[in-house]
Amino acid sequence: LVAHGHILRSLAGTWLGLGPAGGALFNLNTATLSVLGHERERRTLVVFHDAFQYFAAAYGLELAAAVLPASLGQQATAGDLAAIIELVREREVPAIYREPQFGAEALDAVAEETGARVLTLYSGAFTDEVDSYAAMMRANAAALVAGLGE
Repeated sequence: LVAHGHILRSLAGTWLGLGPAGGALFNLNTATLSVLGHERERRTLVVFHDAFQYFAAAYGLELAAAVLPASLGQQATAGDLAAIIELVREREVPAIYREPQFGAEALDAVAEETGARVLTLYSGAFTDEVDSYAAMMRANAAALVAGLGE
């Protein structure tokens, strides 16, 4: 958390200036940073597409692979999936992450071949269960902790 102090100070001024709602968001993001800031043996992310590059960099995670690293209109090739399967096996990645607004067939295939769990990260598309920014941050923190291990 100390390494992210400058981020927290910057966010604090903005969010706390918004009143009670801003203070709640600040507290939620501080908690998320605290959860993700703990040293973890596992820090490797495999995701559906590379929407999490900045997030991974901010929290010291490695975005090792994305099923769709470029355009969302593309399809993953058999070679792409084989390379991701190999990476997940070699690095013993316990969980891979889907987004609810996209099909998970490719990630399901990787999971079936490797035994990795498929968990959900939200990048902006809400669901009935995750219907706000605060709920998204809580769900993402929980999914990352579950996937990266306690």
